[in-house]
Amino acid sequence: MAVPELPKQHQRSREYSGEKQRAFSSLQLFFLVRLSRLLQLRQYYAGLAGHDTNELRLLDRAIFATYCDCIDTGVGEDARDLFSQRGAISKS
Repeated sequence: MAVPELPKQHQRSREYSGEKQRAFSSLQLFFLVRLSRLLQLRQYYAGLAGHDTNELRLLDRAIFATYCDCIDTGVGEDARDLFSQRGAISKS
């Protein structure tokens, strides 16, 4: 079963409401892209019929750990924005 791919993101800045741009360090960008990918996988697998709840639990743990890494590197607000863009992750 094929998992959808994320578009390649090589941007080092992000636009906020057209007002300002913010530059990310490579570590910050790594964790934000990782979080985005994990959220995409979580959404994909949660929508499959007959999904394994243990797999979703592992994804949830990876998402939480990556979110904590985002907070530690100073991009917690950007990480929260990713959650709101993807919608709340429902408990299955």
